[in-house]
Amino acid sequence: MKRLLSSFMLVLFCCLQPLRADTTLKTDVLLKAVVFIYSPNSDGTEADTTKPIGTGFLVLARSKGAAAQGIVILITARHIVDPWWATCSAEPQQQPDRRIFLRVNKTNYDPKKDATGVDYEPLDLVRNGVKRYSVSGDSQVDAAIVDAVSFDRAMQQKYDFAPLELASLASADEIAKFKIGDSIASPGLVPGRSGEM
Repeated sequence: MKRLLSSFMLVLFCCLQPLRADTTLKTDVLLKAVVFIYSPNSDGTEADTTKPIGTGFLVLARSKGAAAQGIVILITARHIVDPWWATCSAEPQQQPDRRIFLRVNKTNYDPKKDATGVDYEPLDLVRNGVKRYSVSGDSQVDAAIVDAVSFDRAMQQKYDFAPLELASLASADEIAKFKIGDSIASPGLVPGRSGEM
């Protein structure tokens, strides 16, 4: 988990690929992996759909020796899952149960039958006082991994998402080759620029 998190220190909301003649940016792949993140409403049972708090992307971490099995993890910013870090205040000794909601597109959206083409899936960050996410040991790094995303096969049929393959993310060697002036792709929540590429 530490190696995986360190790979994301430079990459918070993007799958880095230089935009050179020999590389094709696969925006459709990136877009299906990005999710919008919302806080819960006052009673914690539904998403507060009026205020997105950020974005993240889903990554499939395959199980060793299992071609079609693995877990889906969420990569996002630490300030999304750990509000005490963002405000630099002391974290409470006993964390209350906390959750966020992921907005996902419905696979078979029919505007004649459905009021909306999206759903909001709950994701518990703390359950019974136990954190379900990891952060870097470096307190300056604004990155987090939530490894308890329950997006199984049934969810993949219900929702139009496709987690990135772990192998498609930039390796340490590839990151080391980046220099000032290289182009990168950063799908995510940019206030005032929704829907633009």
